[in-house]
Amino acid sequence: MELRVNKCCCMNLRTAGWVISSLNMFISFIVFCASLTDTFKVTSRLGNPFVYDVICSVLLLIGIYKNINKLIMCWLVVRGIEIIVAIPILAHVLYKEPFSTVSLPILTLLQVIIGAIVCGLMAWCWIVIFSLYQEIRDTINKPPSRIQNIVTGV
Repeated sequence: MELRVNKCCCMNLRTAGWVISSLNMFISFIVFCASLTDTFKVTSRLGNPFVYDVICSVLLLIGIYKNINKLIMCWLVVRGIEIIVAIPILAHVLYKEPFSTVSLPILTLLQVIIGAIVCGLMAWCWIVIFSLYQEIRDTINKPPSRIQNIVTGV
């Protein structure tokens, strides 16, 4: 079974890649700026994780623009890890949180629903970018046609 799509929201894969990358970079930058405040402080031993999202989004834009599939692969790996990590977190919130506190089970259910929608959108974006990666990889590895050989004089 091949995991590949040809279009996303009536756009070709390259345009969809630009849109996904730009939105991802914008959202990551906004969350990064918010994480610098004291109310939304995110710390890690490796630094602020949203910096890596911004860097991967920039690499994705460059990879799409210059047809460099290795730069696109960087975004695919990071986003794939985020999706894989998000699923157990959702399961934890769904099964542990309503029983650990008596506070608003509706709010917890709303968090899980929104988290599931976000995970689904992240997975769809990953599939679209993976399809673009396959398209660029196939274009790079495709031998030149007979007409191109005649035109270039080879």
